[in-house]
Amino acid sequence: MRPLEPIYEPALNRSIKVDARANWILRPAPAARIEMVPACESPESNDRIRAYYMRSALCNAGTAVLEVNNLPALMHHVTWNRGKLKFAEEVTLSSPSGHRFIEAVTRSDPETLKSVPRAKIGAKRFINVFANEASGEDYNLPFIVDMRNGKNYFHFLSESLSQLAVAPRALKTVYLLSRNRSRRSFVENFLATLFPEWDDRVLFLSEAVEFERAWLSYSFRLLLAQHKIPRFDRLIQAHIPSFSPRRALERRSRRALAAFTLDHGLMRLRERALIAAKGMAFAPPIPKILVVRSADPALARQRDTEGFSLLRASLRQKGFQEVVLEHLSPLEQIRLFNQASTVVAEHGAGIANMMFGSEKLHLIEIGTMQTLRFRWGDFFQMAHASQCRYTTVFTDASGEPLEIASPPQGKLAPPKIGPAALSAILDIVG
Repeated sequence: MRPLEPIYEPALNRSIKVDARANWILRPAPAARIEMVPACESPESNDRIRAYYMRSALCNAGTAVLEVNNLPALMHHVTWNRGKLKFAEEVTLSSPSGHRFIEAVTRSDPETLKSVPRAKIGAKRFINVFANEASGEDYNLPFIVDMRNGKNYFHFLSESLSQLAVAPRALKTVYLLSRNRSRRSFVENFLATLFPEWDDRVLFLSEAVEFERAWLSYSFRLLLAQHKIPRFDRLIQAHIPSFSPRRALERRSRRALAAFTLDHGLMRLRERALIAAKGMAFAPPIPKILVVRSADPALARQRDTEGFSLLRASLRQKGFQEVVLEHLSPLEQIRLFNQASTVVAEHGAGIANMMFGSEKLHLIEIGTMQTLRFRWGDFFQMAHASQCRYTTVFTDASGEPLEIASPPQGKLAPPKIGPAALSAILDIVG
């Protein structure tokens, strides 16, 4: 077993400076209305979906989630290399690279993280770590955004732009750091639309960089798993029963935190997006939408979904209009979801737009057992941000049984929309 790299321990470090005091870490927030509907052709498959859901970390009927603070923090001795972010040669858990680090450790040896003790500290002392406010010359420094990649729309919205949403505007330059050089057009389009104040101060880098001091968005989400803070543990268990303080860094607890917490930066991003969309020229709303993938492989992954043509014909009769999200500008997508009452879409990155919806939005996703096992909970916080209704119809998947059980290279098999799934979707839309 390879030795575990040193993990950055904020409770032992007094060099952190923040743009605003961390006077709160967790606070209750209203939850989205999240439901699942098994709609496979065989009763046995539906029973397996129900059983998996009931024993998973995603089974939670609470009406409230926990909003987790993230704030701009000034860090010392910051390095980034091949997707790994470190402070003074220690791996930080407060970034996408922190999640990647934990996933890599878990894959190589699932028992490793069980031996990592949670530092037990009081809530007041924890907050005091972040009580050293920055001023003056501290702002003549760069802000770095740890990006997973420039190709996945969901990760770009939920991770990259939500980091940038808390950045102080006075800072010098923004560096978006990604292991991959290539990126899709939505990256520049969203940056220019929602963050025009940065304009020519945004730089993309994929090679290793080092900063004596740099700003970044510091999230408390994984720190709740890293630290044992009794007051916060009690609050988490009251709202997230599937979180286990004894196994806080294991996959089940991390998945529960991801599903039933909401990053404050995401709320800041939503507010900014809705303000920007208000300045658009008037366009009639489309209340009922069926999302259709672009036929251009450069814009969207191509999936041959069996039964989709029949679904399209059936929804047209119910007044649904077809929309290709990849052909819309950022503001058009934001307004589209904000004004819609019902959106039907296959599982995919585009459903992240439900974060821009209103409380009246009902997003109906078409997924499979693969979606439930590997992706579903990731999208919960996008629904929590808007408090919309989010229903997933789980149906059969196309492909070989082995591929369906474990998706190769992270690629999910497309759903098969059979009679049971079609009937379920039509019943839900009314």
